[in-house]
Amino acid sequence: MAKKNYDIYNISFTSKKSAEAKAREILYKDIIDTCLDKEDFNFMMAYFEYFHIDWEQKKGQSGIKNITRKKDDYRKPCYWIKRYDNSETDISFIISSIEKKNFYREFSAAMREAVKDQIGDFKKKSFLNNEILICPINNIEVTIIECHVDHHNPSFDDLVKRFIDDNKVKLTKELFPPSEDGIMHYMITDNNLTKSFYDFHLSNARLRITSANGNLTKKRI
Repeated sequence: MAKKNYDIYNISFTSKKSAEAKAREILYKDIIDTCLDKEDFNFMMAYFEYFHIDWEQKKGQSGIKNITRKKDDYRKPCYWIKRYDNSETDISFIISSIEKKNFYREFSAAMREAVKDQIGDFKKKSFLNNEILICPINNIEVTIIECHVDHHNPSFDDLVKRFIDDNKVKLTKELFPPSEDGIMHYMITDNNLTKSFYDFHLSNARLRITSANGNLTKKRI
């Protein structure tokens, strides 16, 4: 069987990974709050039309006026679209997230959002009496500004899977609200379940301060 090519705006990609790499390159090629130039705009329009399962909803009835580079709730670069009717929303370029619904991924992201204040509190308390800490992974010095908070044995993924198993959570579309413009984080419709995970995480998570490089290296292993 011949290997499938992905033809997007007159560029042929041999894999989804290489197409996504092009979208990432465009996102990072200029500073935050800049609009895409004509060629990059046309490419990303074709890219979203090809891969995004909710493209018609994202595009809206009036169509897309421009695409800009913004930062999401976690201070990471992301794409932001503005329609001709002046309505705006974020849009992801990660193919595994946009070409089909991944309920586990969405649930995990919603639970990470639910415990965001626990992560922040741990970071503040860790640096309460120290301006510098040593990363346990690569032994380099880190400050509160540049550090990461790592879930260490169990990982965050392990905690989520255990919670799902213990509570017999059914990951169906009914658990998630309809997507809305400008909502840059995930959530679920069951507030009691969110609260249960909050308490579960508080009791079971083992957190530690690491360097950004150390944490990212750990995740690649």
